[in-house]
Amino acid sequence: MVQERCASHCSPLVEFAIVRARPFYLPRELTTVYIVAVYLAPSANANAALKKLYSAISDLQNTHPDGLFIVAGDFNHSNLKLLLPKFHQYVDFATRGANVLDMAFTNIPGAFRAEPAPTTASLTTSL
Repeated sequence: MVQERCASHCSPLVEFAIVRARPFYLPRELTTVYIVAVYLAPSANANAALKKLYSAISDLQNTHPDGLFIVAGDFNHSNLKLLLPKFHQYVDFATRGANVLDMAFTNIPGAFRAEPAPTTASLTTSL
């Protein structure tokens, strides 16, 4: 699907953009980096939307089995782990109120650590 450096998909089911990156320094074990930004509408059919996303990601993984894949975004009511069980979720804390809205996954365990940022409600300002 993605032969060039960028690709996108927009439908009533799911919106995603894929960017292929080749940083100046990349560990030898990794051949390339794919960053996938996803938005799944709350009203979308989660199964159909995830199948479309899975198709795009699995095609890339077959082409670049040693690549790093970072998939992040708003998945609303869906669970990406069901379709991509080898991907690891890094955001496991509330990002909006009591809900985890924004998630980040990679195919490499321990690739990074996510920490909650202070909310604007807890910050004090003086005018």
